[in-house]
Amino acid sequence: MVRFTGSLTSSVRLEQARLLNQWVTVITRGGSKVVDAVFADTFKLPKTEEFRLGYQTDFAGIYTFDITYTKRKDYDIVEDWDPTLYTDAGNLEAEARGLLGLSSSAIPSATQQSIINRFRGLVIDPNYFAGGGYSGAQNVARVAGGQLNFVLANLPGGERIYKTLDLTVTRREANHWGGFMSLSLVNAKGNSQSSGNADFQGDLAQYDPRLPYANGRLEGSVDWLAKAYGYFRWDMGLMAGLTFNANSGYHYTRGTSASTRVLQQFPGANQFFAENLGSLMTPMLYQFDARVQCGRDFGKVRGEVYLDIINLTNRQEATDLAEGLNIRSGVLPDAPYQYQAPRRYNFGIRIKY
Repeated sequence: MVRFTGSLTSSVRLEQARLLNQWVTVITRGGSKVVDAVFADTFKLPKTEEFRLGYQTDFAGIYTFDITYTKRKDYDIVEDWDPTLYTDAGNLEAEARGLLGLSSSAIPSATQQSIINRFRGLVIDPNYFAGGGYSGAQNVARVAGGQLNFVLANLPGGERIYKTLDLTVTRREANHWGGFMSLSLVNAKGNSQSSGNADFQGDLAQYDPRLPYANGRLEGSVDWLAKAYGYFRWDMGLMAGLTFNANSGYHYTRGTSASTRVLQQFPGANQFFAENLGSLMTPMLYQFDARVQCGRDFGKVRGEVYLDIINLTNRQEATDLAEGLNIRSGVLPDAPYQYQAPRRYNFGIRIKY
């Protein structure tokens, strides 16, 4: 998206549709004739701030303990905008009424009127979209007239905040064995998944990060991760190890299919004022993997033979659940569509010299 913005010399991409057995160009991106889009004069580069505090200590001669706290914030998130929607409170109200199932003349309830007022309050001054040598009002008119596809600007109120606490205990090899254990506690909140990738924020007000239900736990984030590994090594060159991985499951939201994306579903009037993003979770998962390895030295050459057993206990639990109706083919909402892969084996021979 950024590559085409403001450019008259970039590569050209034609977005076409098949109509009456002919390809018809719907949008031309880039080229030497028409600017596809412009950067707003208010444009700011997206930013990330990170704070990290850690502590590490050794004890009992063979153990190490680490604890690290991290806070990271993404803001000034970039998105492409339809300024004809956001500079007209009437258009914003029309979208709200459509989502609520109200005609333009219908009298809303008190709750519905509050929702309509929130949508109308999303209006943005046209000057926010000034850029490319044109005023905001001119760019609004250019988009409405088809001379401009979008304006690239920042998302007011858009942010992602990640807080993690990582704890790790490591045992260096002694008396033939070693290993580690780690636990990560995660709190990832925000209101935008966009990274300037031509998402629907900025095009439809229902995905605006300033709306209450658009906030919550970031989709795809987990609450915790746990890992452990231990091994025992015999003098004869044989080693056996076991790995354990687990997580809380990840957050997802009731969604609808739009283009190639799954987007947050409008929650309705009753849930409008509650944080809704990431309110659902997939099941908790865990898996054991094992390795048996034997190595011998032959002069300057070392040979190793190993066998990996992945998913030792052959768990085949659900890993992903359908976000809504008709999103995953033939799968009902909240029903599984992906599972852990069954037990499998890897055998290998390695020669080092």
